[in-house]
Amino acid sequence: MKYLLLFIITISSLTFAQEFKITKVIDNNIFQLKNGQLVQLAEVYVPSIKDPNDTVRALAISINKWANSILTGHDYLIKFITNDSLPKIRIFRSHLGVGEDIIEKYILFGFAIFTGDTNSTKYIDYMEDQNTAQKNKKGIWSLDPENLSKLRNGIVFTPITIIPNELESKLNLKGLSPESHIKTERPYLPLLAVSVASFALAWDYFATASDYQNIIDKTNPQLSDLKSRLSHTHDDVTRTAINQSIKEAQDVINEAQKTHTRKIILGVSCIAAGIVTTIFAFKEVQVKTDLQSLTLSYRF
Repeated sequence: MKYLLLFIITISSLTFAQEFKITKVIDNNIFQLKNGQLVQLAEVYVPSIKDPNDTVRALAISINKWANSILTGHDYLIKFITNDSLPKIRIFRSHLGVGEDIIEKYILFGFAIFTGDTNSTKYIDYMEDQNTAQKNKKGIWSLDPENLSKLRNGIVFTPITIIPNELESKLNLKGLSPESHIKTERPYLPLLAVSVASFALAWDYFATASDYQNIIDKTNPQLSDLKSRLSHTHDDVTRTAINQSIKEAQDVINEAQKTHTRKIILGVSCIAAGIVTTIFAFKEVQVKTDLQSLTLSYRF
């Protein structure tokens, strides 16, 4: 049961991301989800298949084939970093309880350049991957010095910021309004799995405590019988044997009582933990958004 609890807690580490199916790679860092929403990779530049530079575009096409092969038609855990008209996201693939960061693969293969700053929560990981890709001359870092210099100096890097017409229609930019939108969610509901595990552990502890209580109830009459026999016995050898049996029975009762008490305490603790986790799991998070701001508030 203890190992089950540890496994459930590990799985819960990914619960703040939501699962979506990616149906189309529109450009190398812009994807369409099954619900029709368009999203973009956060904090990275990925060469566009519409790049005006022939060399960069050729690399972008090869990246596009790779992205389609691993992303299209598959379910991924997606964490939304922003909530604007084209949300910035991080993508994870759950593997043996561990979230594999797809952006890290982009950077490690040299398919993307990290554009975040030192305030990014992924700064160290992404920079280590980028340094590895540079050292091994992977993807972008395999470009000849002239094209790589242009890319790093922003000549090729910065112009790819205009949303193509096909995206404009999907984003329905004309329909955006400055009105605020309020949405209430319960993002911690998956923690109910931890509550279930806590209650299961409590049941196990109480069941074990009950078993030890049965041992106590069974041994007490035996102990009383031995004491009664001792009071009516005058033979020294017999009395010695009875005294030894009394000692053994008393030891059994004492040990059972200690274990019974310990299991009861653990069971009560697990119930308390389960109740607290359940209450927290149902905590509401209110998200208020408009075109200029994103506000979070908690309801207890």
